[in-house]
Amino acid sequence: MNKPDKKPKILLWGTFDTKQPRIRILIEGIMASGFDLGLISYNIWAGYSDKSLIKGAFKRIRVLILLVFAYIEMLVNYIFSRKNDFILISYPGLMDIFVLYPFALLRGEKIIWDVFIPMYECVIEDRKLFSPKSICAKGLYWLEYIALRLADRVFLDTKAHARYLEKQYKLQDGLVGRVFVGAENCFFNDTQRVQKDKPFEVLFFGKFIPLQGLETIIGAAKLLQEKEADVRFKIVGQGQESDKIDDLISLYELKNVERIKWLDYPDLIAAVNETDICLGIFGKTNKTQNVIPNKVFQALAMNRPVITLDTPAIRELCDLGDFKNLLLVGDNRPETLSEAILRYKNRPFEHLETLKIDYKLVGKQFAEFMNYTT
Repeated sequence: MNKPDKKPKILLWGTFDTKQPRIRILIEGIMASGFDLGLISYNIWAGYSDKSLIKGAFKRIRVLILLVFAYIEMLVNYIFSRKNDFILISYPGLMDIFVLYPFALLRGEKIIWDVFIPMYECVIEDRKLFSPKSICAKGLYWLEYIALRLADRVFLDTKAHARYLEKQYKLQDGLVGRVFVGAENCFFNDTQRVQKDKPFEVLFFGKFIPLQGLETIIGAAKLLQEKEADVRFKIVGQGQESDKIDDLISLYELKNVERIKWLDYPDLIAAVNETDICLGIFGKTNKTQNVIPNKVFQALAMNRPVITLDTPAIRELCDLGDFKNLLLVGDNRPETLSEAILRYKNRPFEHLETLKIDYKLVGKQFAEFMNYTT
């Protein structure tokens, strides 16, 4: 399809969290690609890095009240906003779609949806918060089914994820686009890593959700403690599985694991730069096969070696080139991961190539997606 003479006006609208890497990188990429981007947003998720941890009647009622006021304010701002060619809704955008759709229809503006985290896949298939046979699961599925048909086009973070969504919701083949997550600018640097006289260190950071496979990582730490005393693990984060993982660390009496609940970005960047190897994801759920987590892009951007599960999604990175710092394992057994860590530890240090999946490439992929939609 021929490129349009003028890139369209886009309004990014919704209750998304502007602190999330996906949102920040997408905004920078869209602007870098020359689109005329407007913004109407209301972040009701401030202070909730993991929304599944919003527990208690008071907190839930507070979020619902904020949501009502947020939609009123955003709709008023939208009604009096400029004329746009497209309205872009990003995650978590399921309810945003239903609220905005009638108003966008009246104004003749098409909706583009960055689904990013399909709710049924996240809540039911990956986190297993409700049974697939429950009323909540069935209701969530049909809400997402309808919402996907209200949007004019949708995109996700990988082609594998896009094909999953098409199959799950009986969408036309090739309808769903792909725009990588990428890494923020602060993770790209030319700083030479200082070799320190310290034990070999393995770093994991994340939100402790099932797709990350923390049990595999803890199992590998247990095996390496038994046979390789100078390998240490630094595990950063908290979330759904925090208690279970901390219990395993105590049960196995792991002396080679350092637990840190949170690191601000400057400290996280320093931790990535100082570690010997970073870990990706090793989960057993279907979602593990479909996504490339932000942490993988971030670690590769800083020239850090990454060990992660060999999946259709991660193979999309391999299609971009032969990256020696991306080490793939064939299964999620602790034995396999521990062997991969030792293989890297015992080989000579090599110059590592930076994978430039930054906001510019993300913007380029979005521009290609928009070319197809226009």
